[in-house]
Amino acid sequence: MLEEFSKFNINKHKMALFGFIFFSILIMIILVFVLSQYLNPVKYSEPGLCFNDKYETEFASNGKDIRLTKQSYDLLVSEIKLNGYKEIENIAQLTCLTYFELKDSEVTDISQIGKLVNLSKLTLSKNNITDISFLKSLDKLVLLDLGYNQIKDVSVFNNFNNLEFVALNNNLIEDISIFEKIKVNRLLIHKNLNTKEACVSLKNNFLGESVICS
Repeated sequence: MLEEFSKFNINKHKMALFGFIFFSILIMIILVFVLSQYLNPVKYSEPGLCFNDKYETEFASNGKDIRLTKQSYDLLVSEIKLNGYKEIENIAQLTCLTYFELKDSEVTDISQIGKLVNLSKLTLSKNNITDISFLKSLDKLVLLDLGYNQIKDVSVFNNFNNLEFVALNNNLIEDISIFEKIKVNRLLIHKNLNTKEACVSLKNNFLGESVICS
């Protein structure tokens, strides 16, 4: 009887020890999982959220720095506005941007913007832009504002199918016939170097909803 009781106690202690080890391992697994989620958060693919492995990036421009913390860089940055700047650096790495705005600046080299392939809205008005060939890779654009620049050649617009709004007013464009062949819902192209006859032709053949031309 005493021997059976001893065996029972031994088995009881073994079961308790096994239970303790099991729950300890389970708690460790849970802790490891929680820590891994905290240190390496799941990278969602929802539109408008920006993720990058870098903890921070900087925009050095005209003696000023814009520093994006890990939180804003990874979770919040879907749009950036850099108005009045003379230079833009490191912008090409923010390939998840959906909206970028640069107005009233003296920036001359904007070729990096062509690497922001997820842009749907781009505002570059009131600059000194002459070359817009960088737009070729931005086929997701829906809204594009290039008003008040020095643009002459608009042949790049052959590459677009999704544009809803385009502003090209107050530039140096002479040939606007390309906009009779592509569909843009709303087009602002007044105050350029085109002829009145070209405007009449565009208005008669325009495929979108409204066009302002003069």
